[in-house]
Amino acid sequence: MNPTPMSREQLLAQEKCCGNGCLNCPYLPKHKKGSTETN
Repeated sequence: MNPTPMSREQLLAQEKCCGNGCLNCPYLPKHKKGSTETN
């Protein structure tokens, strides 16, 4: 069973990148844990 991808809005609500390779990652650089800059 594959998990449902989180939306951009849900990821932005976290206020930083989790580093888990999320499909809709809005942070720059993508998939770098702790990133707070958004695109």
